[in-house]
Amino acid sequence: MQKQEFEALAGKEVPDRDYRVIEYVYQFHPLISETSGKEEVAELWKSFGTPIFYDMLPRARAADRLESQIRSVRMQLEALQEQYRRLKDGEMPEDAAGMEGTDEG
Repeated sequence: MQKQEFEALAGKEVPDRDYRVIEYVYQFHPLISETSGKEEVAELWKSFGTPIFYDMLPRARAADRLESQIRSVRMQLEALQEQYRRLKDGEMPEDAAGMEGTDEG
């Protein structure tokens, strides 16, 4: 959401510093809706002002970190699934050399 869009919904200008916090909370707080989040954020600001967003910031940061970790693990899973698919298709992974005769798998 652009600052001008938020200000139009809120009916008032906000300082850039405060808007950066509002935008971050809007993007990452797990309780802000993906479909009506803009309106929710504007209503929160109208009702409680900027301090509510500073209160919500730690949870938004935690959600941002967790989403990043989830993306990373999903990428790792996709890479492993691709390696497994290639193995099923007859390719031998490079790290399998020297594994013949072991009791693994």
